[in-house]
Amino acid sequence: MPRGRPSLGERIPVSIRVTPERKKRLDEAAAASGRSLSQECEFHLERSFLLGELIAAGLMSADVTSKLSEAAASKITSKAAH
Repeated sequence: MPRGRPSLGERIPVSIRVTPERKKRLDEAAAASGRSLSQECEFHLERSFLLGELIAAGLMSADVTSKLSEAAASKITSKAAH
């Protein structure tokens, strides 16, 4: 039976598939932040939407976002090498 609209703040299950590498990064980020894996996924989704909104509003360029992503990936790669 349909439940209708979720109440404010209610969480709805969403199933996704990710690569083993992405799952490892999410697990590590969740452990470091003290969030559950679900909370960590939601945090990163929300952040990606916010970046998209900043770009759409002209407050951040796609080039800046790309450079931030490259810098983060570089930092993660060098951290994993140690």
